[in-house]
Amino acid sequence: MTQMDGDYDVATCHFRQTRVVFVRLDESNLYLSYPHPRHRIPKRRLWSDPVVNMEHMFVRHKVYSISGAEISIVPVGLAKKR
Repeated sequence: MTQMDGDYDVATCHFRQTRVVFVRLDESNLYLSYPHPRHRIPKRRLWSDPVVNMEHMFVRHKVYSISGAEISIVPVGLAKKR
């Protein structure tokens, strides 16, 4: 998954302002894992691309408790130019 750096703005949003994040959901905990800069994970992956080896490649992790939270996957003003 990609994560946006900063606040979302329809006029200035660009794919280069995102970074790759490995996301896991375990019951009511959301885990975000950030890869080491030397491990390149493509932002866009095709079905024919090789599987990425996940061992020892993440250097930073965040855990969020989302119990009782309202989850919104898509921002309200998402650009329609996709």
